[in-house]
Amino acid sequence: MAQWLSEDLRIRVIRAVEGGMSRNGAARHFGVSIASTVRWMDDCRHTGRIGAQRDFLMAAIEEAPDITLAKLRDRLICESGETFGVSTIHDFSAAKAYP
Repeated sequence: MAQWLSEDLRIRVIRAVEGGMSRNGAARHFGVSIASTVRWMDDCRHTGRIGAQRDFLMAAIEEAPDITLAKLRDRLICESGETFGVSTIHDFSAAKAYP
């Protein structure tokens, strides 16, 4: 059965990798799986990219509160050249835009 790992541990692993430690080394150092470390780093990198679009997303939602996720994605592509999946936009808006 999978074990839940704390957000604090995830942050420490990410910081270690960003500080120069390999993903495998960070996994061993913190006693987590390599797969978790790789997934956390991928999530961090991807969320960071969409995080740069926060102001754009918030303005689009404020302008049209009933805008669909698909239309938000289309506007991102047309106006900023960024491409994200609808689920990524949903996850970002749920986690970041509306704390």
